[in-house]
Amino acid sequence: MKWIMAPLIGALIGLLTNGLAIKMLFRPFKPIYIGKFRLPFTPGLIPKERTRIAQAVGQVIGRNLLDGETLKAALCSEKMEEAFREKAAHYVQKLQESPESMEEYLGRTHFLEVAESLKAKAMDTFPEYAAHRLVEDDLGHRLLDMVMSDVIESLNPMVKMIAKSALEASREPLGDKINTWIDEQVPGLVGEYLDKSYQGLMDMPVGEAGAYLQKHEKEIEDYLWKMYQELMEKKAVQLVAVLDISGIIEEKIAAFDMEELERLILEISRKELNALIWLGGLLGMIIGFANALF
Repeated sequence: MKWIMAPLIGALIGLLTNGLAIKMLFRPFKPIYIGKFRLPFTPGLIPKERTRIAQAVGQVIGRNLLDGETLKAALCSEKMEEAFREKAAHYVQKLQESPESMEEYLGRTHFLEVAESLKAKAMDTFPEYAAHRLVEDDLGHRLLDMVMSDVIESLNPMVKMIAKSALEASREPLGDKINTWIDEQVPGLVGEYLDKSYQGLMDMPVGEAGAYLQKHEKEIEDYLWKMYQELMEKKAVQLVAVLDISGIIEEKIAAFDMEELERLILEISRKELNALIWLGGLLGMIIGFANALF
């Protein structure tokens, strides 16, 4: 009886103590008081250290598992590129099938206001900028030099000598006048061109735009994917910092209801925790057998 009961009692004690220890990781969820005295081991270890555990888990995931390099590798993976190209092809196909004008399509997809805003910004800045750059590059004198060179070369040798001197003498004032004309007239001309081009784009059938995109689909996809990769190369680390993955995970864990958190942890590690309980029973049985032996 001693050889049977000692290992059996040891195994039972091992099972119960390990099972109780695992339960005490979570329970009780709140401290228990007798008067002003708080009972030891209340609340359970995980509820008591939940803030520290949430912070530690958030830091491990944010700094080691989902860092900038990992995120960059995931966002630029072959699967991501394949999905990107499939989505682009599907989008182009849908454009080709659309009977709408570009203006109707953008209005339906709520992008018309964005297009109008971009047009307004372009109209406000680009015409003046274009004129300023042309004057800054001294286009007036450069054009005049080209015209003077062609005119002089077309003259007979006798007239060429006189005309060349006269044209060179008038080069500076004529070039300045052309630059002044550019500064005054080009903004209006560019603005008119932008307005007509924009309206032409808005009146264009979406299917026509889709056909053009499909014709140049490979080049456009390659260009957009390259831009995307370059953006991720430069901004992945900043993106991780902005997302604050550590902080989000910490907040989520800290906000979990303790019963829900207990259920999740037990679901994930039930097999391992049960193994610990049975290991406790096995050790208890070995210790009970050793007690009976000695």
